[in-house]
Amino acid sequence: CVLDDKELFPGCELGERDGAEDPEVCGEALTTKVGRLEFQDGRVQPVCNTDTIRGDMPDVLNPGEAARAGDVQCLNDLGGILCISLSSEAGFFARPKEYVVF
Repeated sequence: CVLDDKELFPGCELGERDGAEDPEVCGEALTTKVGRLEFQDGRVQPVCNTDTIRGDMPDVLNPGEAARAGDVQCLNDLGGILCISLSSEAGFFARPKEYVVF
């Protein structure tokens, strides 16, 4: 997860092999897998990618750990990562090969 980078939207990325198949979201993208979920303008945006977050090593949350930066808080629990925007109450749950946006 990257929550407070100046160039990237706050969000989390599934491992390269763990992306969630979603051809309806990915359409004409180079892959049919959603690999990253980002907060953009108070909403969650699934990103169809095949790469990993670039730049400094992203934070890794161990089971039971939480992290907060600005408006976004994430928790590693229930076998995946749960993140929410505290102001908009938008969020997502992601684990290997699966994600849910709310």
